[in-house]
Amino acid sequence: MTDTQLYLAVGLPSFVALVGILVNVGYFVALNSRITSLESRLDSRISSLESRLDNRINSLESRLDARIDKLEHLFDTLLGKVVEIDNRLIRVEDRLKLNP
Repeated sequence: MTDTQLYLAVGLPSFVALVGILVNVGYFVALNSRITSLESRLDSRISSLESRLDNRINSLESRLDARIDKLEHLFDTLLGKVVEIDNRLIRVEDRLKLNP
């Protein structure tokens, strides 16, 4: 075996292994950048959805608060009418007791 054959027998597989390692590193770097890009896009979409959901929840809360306030006002009005009718009934009962 000559020196050239020895160098080719040892050097060529080593060179091919080195090139394979470098190609794999390149693939990992490219894959890492794609994953990072995907992660940032997902983060922006999630934050967009969160803000839209917060806006809708706030809108729903304000509408429900307005309806509850309206119902409270109507309840107070009805309660006032019941008290008024009760007072009138008490006066009618008192008149009936005085005039047998």
